[in-house]
Formats: sequence, structure tokens, C-alpha cells
Amino acid sequence: MRFTNELNLPEAIVRAVTNDPYDKGDADFSVTGLIAPVRAKALTARHESVLVEDVADRVWSLYGQIGHTILERADMQAVPDRFFLTRMYKDKAYKISGKGDSLVLTGDGLLDDYKFTRVWAVLDGPKDEWVAQVNIYRLGLIELFGFVIEKLRITALLQDWMWRQGGKGKYPDRSIVTLPIDVWPLEQTEEYLMARIAAHVDARDLSDADLPECSNDERYCGKLKYAVMKPGRKSAVKLCDVLAEAEHLCEGNPTWSIDTRGGESVRCQRYCPVGKQTVLCNQWLRIQEAAPAPQDAAADVDTSAIE
Repeated sequence: MRFTNELNLPEAIVRAVTNDPYDKGDADFSVTGLIAPVRAKALTARHESVLVEDVADRVWSLYGQIGHTILERADMQAVPDRFFLTRMYKDKAYKISGKGDSLVLTGDGLLDDYKFTRVWAVLDGPKDEWVAQVNIYRLGLIELFGFVIEKLRITALLQDWMWRQGGKGKYPDRSIVTLPIDVWPLEQTEEYLMARIAAHVDARDLSDADLPECSNDERYCGKLKYAVMKPGRKSAVKLCDVLAEAEHLCEGNPTWSIDTRGGESVRCQRYCPVGKQTVLCNQWLRIQEAAPAPQDAAADVDTSAIE
């Protein structure tokens, strides 16, 4: 991948971003790679030589590396920096790397993982991929080291938290939240792990166009709502989940209108390097072609809690 520096950021930032020390070693997959969308992962690997990303769009990746410093200062029991699982699929052994530099195992059997993220990511509880990730870590640590892990938790540090919004609705009270994670039975985790290996391996035989499409959850796709708008009013009269309800409210009010809110593919727009070069992903191209025209920002309802 080639990096640009459109904002002419300091060389120290450029080097910190481009010299990312993460390496899965000689493993076939990392845990984070396995839980990633199959389509995005495959397209990124296939077209890495032509992908372009600006340094400013990758600064977020630095925050995740802060976790290692937290553990050094905390002086608590940390799990091994790296562990490897091996699984057979179609008569071939695949090696999976788990890198636990932001994991802490406490004396009461709690495995804690740290995430440096944004408010929108925790409004509805932990993301599905986080749940899967820490359960795979639990499986590996039990299988390889015999650890007793009975509870899972994610501690999320929120980079964009705003104190004026604190406590309003689902908005967090503070800039840090703890999220209990459902502990899967080991059999369920094993089934999930094998399904992810199968999905990524089988994708290697598919063309770009035939790769499995990313789901709404994988695209961080917010729920689409219909805003009933009244002339002279900046906020919506009501946000509806169903178009028919919005149309019913507009009956008898010919000057009222309906705008769409949400439904954006946040991952495609902001985080996926393939999504920034639409021609490489036929799914993202189709989504963009079908998207409604952007609305006037003056008509927006309060979106301070949504990225």
C-alpha cells in the first residue's frame, strides 16, 4: 500500500503510521484478520500494490497501540504477547496468531481487553466482532496455557466523547465505559473459528465480483430512518423506522417532506482502504449508485452521538 501525506503532517507522525510494528509472523491468519469481513480482507490482499491511503486517515491506528503502554504502567498480569493455534481444514493445517498486547487477566478469572474507539461504537453495546475476538482469545489461552477464564470484558476509551452530551439518552456519562462480554461455550467458539477459516480459505478461489458481500453489521451500517420535515423547522417532526409511517404523517400536509437519515456504510467510507477506491469493490459501487442524494445539512436532526 502506498501512503500519501495530503495535510503535510510532521514526519514523526508519518513514520509512526507507516512503520506499524504489527506482524502476524508465519501464521496464515491473525485473530483480527479472521473476524474481518471476507470480501474486504480478500480485496485488500489482492490489490495491496495499487491501494492508496492518506496518513491522516490512519492516525486512528496509533491509538490502539497505546494499550501496551497502559499495561506496562498498570503492572498487572498480562497474557503472553502472542500465541498460536493450529486447525485443520480440507486436509491442510492453518496457523492462527493471537496477539494479546492489550489483554489483562485478573486473579478472579476476568479477561479484560482495551479498545480505543469512538462513541458510536459503544452506543448499542459491544460490536459483534469484539465479542467474537475476545472469545477466540479465551479459547486459545485456555487451550494453550490452561488459564481459568470465566468472565470477559472490554474497556473502551472514547476518543471523541463530549461532556455536554454526557448522559443524554444512550450517550455515555464518561469518556470510558466497561462492557461485559457474553462468554461463549468453547464448542460455540470452536464452531465460529472453523467457519471463519473456511470462509477466508474458500474465498481464495472466487473472483472479486463473486466474493461474499459484507453484511450491514460488517459495514458498520447505521439503521435507516425516515425524517418527517416541516418547512421552517430545522429538526425533524418525527423520525420513523418505517417509510409508511412517515408517509402517513405527511398526509394532509402537502408542504411536509421526508428525508432519509442514517444507513451509511461507515466502514466502507472511513476505514476500508478498498472502499476508498470504489472501482475495486462492486458491492460498494452498487451501494453508492443506489444511495439517495445528500440532504441539506440545515435539515439534519441532532447527530452528535453518531459518527
